[in-house]
Amino acid sequence: MLIFTVCSHIYYSNNGSGFGGELLFGGVDETLFVPPISWAPVTQKGSWQIRLDAVKVQGALSFCYRSTKGCQAIVDTGTSLIGGPARDVLLLQQFIGATPTAVGEETLNNKEICFSGFQSIDIPSPAGSVWIV
Repeated sequence: MLIFTVCSHIYYSNNGSGFGGELLFGGVDETLFVPPISWAPVTQKGSWQIRLDAVKVQGALSFCYRSTKGCQAIVDTGTSLIGGPARDVLLLQQFIGATPTAVGEETLNNKEICFSGFQSIDIPSPAGSVWIV
């Protein structure tokens, strides 16, 4: 029986620890974070979709501002990149100085080992733009 209808997860950055992470159903481990928790209500059941007020980059570039409703984000723990609408991600990549590669990735500062963590993905939604975080 779940005490709370919540799940929480953590990823460990120390690969030598033997632990890749934890997934906890029904609560949170208060020893693993600094409070408070900011709760976001789910806007679309079945996909962990939430309302996103804005996506901002260094205070100079902003997305989701076109609508007073903001935009939508799907919280996806299985995705390694942050995804967003193609037109927004293109602007974001240009703003951070990312350069396209032959295999569709973006490098930063012309370094082969530094890849951008953003990808273009257009998800049709009646609620407007959708980001994957």
